[in-house]
Amino acid sequence: MRISVRLHPFALHSIFLAVIGEIGEYRHDLFSSVPTIYVSPNSQPSCDKLSEVVQLCGGKVCKTLRPAKICIGMFTGKRPPDLECVSEKWLLDSITQHKLLPLQNYLLLH
Repeated sequence: MRISVRLHPFALHSIFLAVIGEIGEYRHDLFSSVPTIYVSPNSQPSCDKLSEVVQLCGGKVCKTLRPAKICIGMFTGKRPPDLECVSEKWLLDSITQHKLLPLQNYLLLH
């Protein structure tokens, strides 16, 4: 079952600031085992900020959708069948809980 999860931008911004505090001055490897991630330009917090967080936590970010296996944020265009689109909250929750959370709990409808 897929559930659409959307938070008010202010709530996401508050969570984002908390996440930055969790990361601190050092790098984590939380996302080092995750396939390449594409961050939607429509994401909240911004694509640039979320991409930076992914990279600070050892993840790989791509600028185009084709090489990605995970998309963070809503993407309404045509996408590969093996691409999983998840809420920004997956990224932020995974960091604050210090573990990779199941993508299935954060899947976005398309």
